[in-house]
Amino acid sequence: MSTNPYNFTDPVRDPRMFYGREALLKEIVANFCAPNPHSYTLFGGRRFGKTSLLRAIERQLIERLTIGREPCVIPIYIDLNFEIIQSRGAFFALVIKRLGETLRAYLNQVDLDDDYLHQLRIRVETEHDPLPLFERAFVYIQSTAFPQVGTLQAVLLIDESERILRQPWAPELHSNLRALLSNRPKVQDHLGIKMAGSSNFYAKITEEGSPLRNILIKRLLPPLSEAETCALINEPTGGILPEVVVDEVVRQTGGHPFLIQYLMHYLWEAGLENADVETVREIVDHFTGERDDFEDWCEGIGPVGEQIYALLCERGDWTRRPDIYRAVQADRTAIRKALEALSYHGLIHEDRHRGFRVGAEMFRAWFEEFKPVVSKSKPDGESGTRPINYHDFELLVTPDRKIRASSEQGEEEGELHLDMNEIRLTLQLTERGNTNAELLKGLGTKLYQALFPANIHAHLRATTASAEAARCGVRLRLIMEPPGLSALPWEFLYDADTNTFLANSTQTALSRYIPVPMTRRDIRAASLPLKILVVISSPQGLTPLDTEGEERLIRQALTKHLTSGQVEIDVLKEATIRNINQKLRERSYNVFHFIGHGMFKEDKGYLILADQDNTARPVDDETFSNFFLGNRTIGLVILNACQSAATSSHQAFVGMAFHLVRRGIPAVIAMQYSIADTTAQLFADELYRTLSLGWPVDAAIQATRNAISMEVGLDQPDFATPVLFMRARDGVILSGL
Repeated sequence: MSTNPYNFTDPVRDPRMFYGREALLKEIVANFCAPNPHSYTLFGGRRFGKTSLLRAIERQLIERLTIGREPCVIPIYIDLNFEIIQSRGAFFALVIKRLGETLRAYLNQVDLDDDYLHQLRIRVETEHDPLPLFERAFVYIQSTAFPQVGTLQAVLLIDESERILRQPWAPELHSNLRALLSNRPKVQDHLGIKMAGSSNFYAKITEEGSPLRNILIKRLLPPLSEAETCALINEPTGGILPEVVVDEVVRQTGGHPFLIQYLMHYLWEAGLENADVETVREIVDHFTGERDDFEDWCEGIGPVGEQIYALLCERGDWTRRPDIYRAVQADRTAIRKALEALSYHGLIHEDRHRGFRVGAEMFRAWFEEFKPVVSKSKPDGESGTRPINYHDFELLVTPDRKIRASSEQGEEEGELHLDMNEIRLTLQLTERGNTNAELLKGLGTKLYQALFPANIHAHLRATTASAEAARCGVRLRLIMEPPGLSALPWEFLYDADTNTFLANSTQTALSRYIPVPMTRRDIRAASLPLKILVVISSPQGLTPLDTEGEERLIRQALTKHLTSGQVEIDVLKEATIRNINQKLRERSYNVFHFIGHGMFKEDKGYLILADQDNTARPVDDETFSNFFLGNRTIGLVILNACQSAATSSHQAFVGMAFHLVRRGIPAVIAMQYSIADTTAQLFADELYRTLSLGWPVDAAIQATRNAISMEVGLDQPDFATPVLFMRARDGVILSGL
């Protein structure tokens, strides 16, 4: 080749420059040319060769068209970077248009009625349900083409698939695609799909409940192997480069196709005959200074990914997953997702036995140039991420069941309609712990539909879209004035459109907001270590608690935080009024954590403390709140019913929490169901870790619910058990951490 064959700005179009994915390319093309083709999703990071592979598939299928091989497979390439699609109808209209264009370009013997297709496209684009009309258009094209070309199969090659994820109609589109691939006999045997996207697309497609989760074959685009990298270096250059230079290119690029193309492009321009290791390093320095899209790469891996990458840079060798969990201050779900993102962006390499290490040295240099402060990750877990910022969305339900929703996007009003007979049995089963994921989703859907009628649902969607555009989450504050509605488990709110429980979504912070004014002077001053008083009350005459076991449980949960000095705890097991008062006067605590029993009596909640002779002493919310009169340090009270506590405890705790916040406590977390010891341990671990990092309490409880849902699963109600009542609009109850 006399001209420079290396191009890092555009996808590979010259088949002679396509290296490293030949086996995958052969597999996919063979599949699409077989009867009843399977469909695929292709995942990979930025500039990782996804488009090049899609174009190679398109190129090979078009070559088959020109030589008349059967079946007649029509590739339809759609790059969502360059298409403005406003609805799923517009998407299907575009598919019809591209299918007709490809047929006319390569199979001009097929005589299509352009006017008829044009009218169908217009109707498909405007139809509420575009699928039947799309099927009609597809069948028309297929039947018209058959006499000339035989069996026709269409292959949708959709690039940059994550571009439609934020559209409100994306879930319906994915459901339509699933229907075409599995429930439309006239289409499903003649249609294949290849969707390519990055980390956000991967997360959405693989999440539980995604319509495409189990119908698409998943392929993760790996980095080029060392042998493939060497072939891309040596074959186009005729093997002119010295072995030491080739080795340096391999080391610097880590098998990342974009980086290989970049380095080799500039080596070619500098003169291959004069290339040496120093030349390669000069180009790396040029890359570090020239590229202005560093923030885009960082967005792909997120702040937790930055922490992990900094840690791996610092250690410089293989690091096992448990060591990363210990060193990075984030919940395990966030760490797992960040490791996945780092892998499919090609920034790190993974080995099943040895763990993870930095991939391309070029990225390491770039990262350390622009993110030096992040690279100071500490193995003892001292560093951590801040939670995302939030846009507010407040929902007020008045005594006459009117709903008022307000956010930056304005206000909407509606009316709450909820038939208690439809959920009464589910509530009883949930109280007993006799649940599964489908039952809880059904309950959550009923609650969501009641609280978010169509106009308020659309209002939430608009707020969410605005927040996502600003890289923020949504702070959802519920104000429930009717007592009967306040007692319902709104933490099960389930948005079926996005397959999400709002209480464990990391993009939402859900709380029960008590509109009691809170000024800056009400925010409790705090400094590390976070100081916690745990009160375990087990008086005679009630189901006995294992006080030693409860203390051991919470100390085990906080072991690493106690060791690192982030948390200090005192445990009081003689829970009399006098002992509690003395303990609160002896030391300034930030958190008061109660474990014990409660009861309801005459429509009022009571906590059960102990008298001097260890008999039960019920204490109402007014008496209990007197513990904190004049206290300027406690920002959070936790009311925890252990697994052996009576069922009535939970109703009492939730009622008590509401009244404590109204009487001045900045925030109260109450358990609305009993939980297993393992869940209680996880709750304490996650909550106190995030609080000690200075997170707002609603962000901390959201991260805690998310961790519980990942560890325990969605079959049990544990993830929705913690209920947060607060009067801090922004969730800030402790300052100085």
